[in-house]
Amino acid sequence: MDAFLDTLVGWLWGPAMLVLVLGLGGYFTIRSGFWQFRHFGHAFGYVWGNLTRKRGEGSGILSSFEAFCVATSGAIGVGNIGGVASAIAIGGVGAVFWMWVTGLVGLMTKMVEVALAVHYRQEYENGDTYGGPTYYLDKGWHTQLGLPLWKPMAIVFGIGILSSWVLTMQTFTVSEAISNTFGVSHTAAAAGVGIVMYAVILGGISRIGRFSSYVVPFMAAFYIIG
Repeated sequence: MDAFLDTLVGWLWGPAMLVLVLGLGGYFTIRSGFWQFRHFGHAFGYVWGNLTRKRGEGSGILSSFEAFCVATSGAIGVGNIGGVASAIAIGGVGAVFWMWVTGLVGLMTKMVEVALAVHYRQEYENGDTYGGPTYYLDKGWHTQLGLPLWKPMAIVFGIGILSSWVLTMQTFTVSEAISNTFGVSHTAAAAGVGIVMYAVILGGISRIGRFSSYVVPFMAAFYIIG
């Protein structure tokens, strides 16, 4: 099993991943007519101008600032610091160039991902809306296009991403940092992080947005300083 996992990881994090990430971003960039470059000023101005919109103004259930904080919370963290440092240590400063290239074409990949999530999102009776890859894999590729394999793919993706967030990456990273810094039991730290995480998640989108708006500004400031 170890040999199989090592081979699988080596393949997924090797040339295949580079081709998919850069190739898909480049494809979307060309097909959109280099949208992220031609309209960067418009996009930035639109986001900046709407950050002052309050909760309940417009069709969204979050304020613009809360939505911004939720998005930002998933984009900064240990991986951004450790990943960049590791890449430079292993591949030299030229790695920074490829990070910039990936980021620039990745702007369009992210826009397509978000556009699909918004297009196929579902609204429930209480007014909450839900979307994301599991929804457009199911509602788009499976239901609309009639491709049978994408329904199980949506389920597998949902289980995988939830497991990676709750059981491995986030909980483990934070609890390990707490344990090493304050000498607290790793298990106790992980349990505490898990309880807080579920308390926030169970409150729905509104609580996630409100919690993020309180925490993310400090997190971003510490990230920049670090």
